[in-house]
Amino acid sequence: MANCPSCHRYFAKKMDAIDHIAKYHGQEAESRGCTPAQWLYASTHNNDYHGKCMICGKPTDWNPRTMKPYKLCNDPKCRAAVKSQYDRNRDAKLHMSQSEMMSDMDHQRDMLSHRKIAGRYKFHDGGEVEYVARLELSFLQFCDRILELTAKDILPSPDVFEYFDPKDGKNHSYIPDFFMPEYNLLVEIKDKANNNPAFLEETRYKVALKDDAMRKQSKYHYIRISGTTYGPLLEVLYQITHGEDKKDPARKNIVRIVESTTEMPNREPLLMVNYFTDNSIKSIAVSQGMTSWYVSDFDQEALYQATYDNPIFNNTMYRVFRYVGDSEDLAPVINVIKARAVNPNAKGEWNILEMLKSSRIHFDDMNGNGNNADRKTDFMLVDAGFRESINREEDDE
Repeated sequence: MANCPSCHRYFAKKMDAIDHIAKYHGQEAESRGCTPAQWLYASTHNNDYHGKCMICGKPTDWNPRTMKPYKLCNDPKCRAAVKSQYDRNRDAKLHMSQSEMMSDMDHQRDMLSHRKIAGRYKFHDGGEVEYVARLELSFLQFCDRILELTAKDILPSPDVFEYFDPKDGKNHSYIPDFFMPEYNLLVEIKDKANNNPAFLEETRYKVALKDDAMRKQSKYHYIRISGTTYGPLLEVLYQITHGEDKKDPARKNIVRIVESTTEMPNREPLLMVNYFTDNSIKSIAVSQGMTSWYVSDFDQEALYQATYDNPIFNNTMYRVFRYVGDSEDLAPVINVIKARAVNPNAKGEWNILEMLKSSRIHFDDMNGNGNNADRKTDFMLVDAGFRESINREEDDE
């Protein structure tokens, strides 16, 4: 889907073309005052790698994450204009009766905004984004601390969507939680572990109707996130960034519905990897449940026992893997790990990955970290997300 602007060689994938330019035509790109990605983009956009603000039309800067120009300029007024559009969409629904307003999910969101859990999250660039629930706050922290996005990258939804409820025979309005304009992505966040009967019978029913409405629309990409499981979000952002050109008529919007991830088993062996922002490992932990963990602390180069609320797990990306190999091979290693972790005077290997390797138990996280060069693994990924730490009252959703 991309031709090298220098030698015109065709590449099926955009990243392959960019890598080719960097390797063989890097000096030419530099002489043009642009990066390989900028040169490739400019070659199909009138030799210009700047964009136009979706509000004011002024030039926008280059976004190295999406490898496209920003859709909004740096003027705060343009971000405010998107918010105004959101407000106008809501105001257009004021014709509803009081009972309809009370049953409308978006009106309930207004009511939720007055709770103690609601607030404004401040990004590292100084901008702020509103949230009304704990899960929304966690999402904003993930975008700020892990994805290193700014406040202008997270906006209210610019559109209202309608869905028909056959139970009451009426149309209802739905507004997703957030909009990521640089990815043209709408984001909805739902609790992944709510077993309340009212939720199961009523809310899940309405969520399914909204999902269907989002599948039918073709203007935006859309993802519904389950709890704090952000692995699918990263996959969608990658697909959008490296996907086909938007001008391609065969290109379709991405709609990803993430249901509740596999519930963590109570007794099956689990391995959890926690990462720094550069994807290097902060800690490795094993457990035969979610209560007690045996942790390899890569900062301290130490092995110890910890509960899940230990600070070592705070503010990190995590991935949880379930062991799928021979249990007879793993049991002796787990016993050794436990013995060394609970005994502060124990001597020997502190790195769980190396201890697994010594028993020929393979691990690879498909993220550049593992205990073998062949990228073999005896573990299956069952959950991924961001673990944040904030002292606050529990959300009563």
